[in-house]
Amino acid sequence: MALYERWKVLRICAHNGIGVIDEDHLCLVIADVSGKGVPAALYMMNSKVVLQSFAKTGLSVETLLEKVNDIICDNNPLEMFGIDRVLIALNEDTQAAPEQLLNNMQNAVDGFVKDAEQFDDLTMLCLEYKGQQ
Repeated sequence: MALYERWKVLRICAHNGIGVIDEDHLCLVIADVSGKGVPAALYMMNSKVVLQSFAKTGLSVETLLEKVNDIICDNNPLEMFGIDRVLIALNEDTQAAPEQLLNNMQNAVDGFVKDAEQFDDLTMLCLEYKGQQ
């Protein structure tokens, strides 16, 4: 297994990664609420609880993420980059190496924000599973 990362820091590095591992599963969650106040911290905690609750149901990863994403997006009326844009960027080159996937995603984000000033950190992880060794 190989893990690739990319982040674009606003002013100081303030991202948090949480790894939840058991014998058969790995779940990486990125949550950045530094300096964003109590509402952001509560939103992050709610998202974490939703993810943990669905993770225990035995759903497929695809179904799990779809359900969690729907719940989180329903509670977030702001227009953000969104899953549709993420999927377009990921499907741009389905055979791309992990580092290229991160480049493609960065380019998609840059195209979305255009000339707007960066107002937050950007953190991305790409996990390449190489099978059992």
